[in-house]
Amino acid sequence: MKSRLYMSAGLMQKKTILKDVYCEAPYRIMQPFYEKDWMEAVLMSSSAGIFGGDNFESHFEIGEGAKVCMKSQSYEKVFQRKEQSAVKCIKIEAARDAAGIYLPYPVIPFAKSRYECSTEIYLHDRCTFLYGDIFNCGRVGMEERFKMDWFCSRTKIYHAGRLVFADHTYIKPEQWNYDRMGLWHGYTHNGMLYIHFPDKQREDGFLKWFRDLKTELVSDTPPLYWGSTRCLSGIGIRVLGMEGDAIYQAFEKIAEKVKEILLADG
Repeated sequence: MKSRLYMSAGLMQKKTILKDVYCEAPYRIMQPFYEKDWMEAVLMSSSAGIFGGDNFESHFEIGEGAKVCMKSQSYEKVFQRKEQSAVKCIKIEAARDAAGIYLPYPVIPFAKSRYECSTEIYLHDRCTFLYGDIFNCGRVGMEERFKMDWFCSRTKIYHAGRLVFADHTYIKPEQWNYDRMGLWHGYTHNGMLYIHFPDKQREDGFLKWFRDLKTELVSDTPPLYWGSTRCLSGIGIRVLGMEGDAIYQAFEKIAEKVKEILLADG
């Protein structure tokens, strides 16, 4: 199955609205709702998951001054079929003074599945943006840890046409034992965040908050192992954990902090 999705958001009378939406089955955008001046857009699917051989393309545009938080309905299962890959291609554009959060739930790769995702993000220097990507090792409750054929997620982020951040998560269990020392050392889930602020003052304030409180981002869950760095432009965060939910909930708290920083300076 091949399907496409397009969403454009813009500012009208100081309110973010959906300007244009195009969806092909099984995907659609739920009627947006609002949290203060942020528009929340949820990507929904009527399918049981994504199958080998499926190809899904999505394109999101955030216009000047608009504030959009994009999430998915739930975890998305990746099923194996005839040794084919399930393929996703995602493109996101954010204009001047726009603010965007793209934080979908992780996919769950079933045994023998093959998954490839390519994401390209184009940001204006004066926008604020958060992007998250989480690797889930499989159906843990069914004892399917690292049982996929492969999992591949590539991310490229550009500012003013210049590549400033790239990430490539490639998991192929038949070649590597990810439990051993020097690789994941017993951890089963891997999260990546990229955050861009339009000025160094807000970036410095966020980094101070994060490095002071990162051990308190998640409570009553298995521990998370965090790291952060300044990129050529923006901030990169990496985390290892034992539960996809724990990482996702921590990412949500970080997203709320980004909104708080924008509100304080707004």
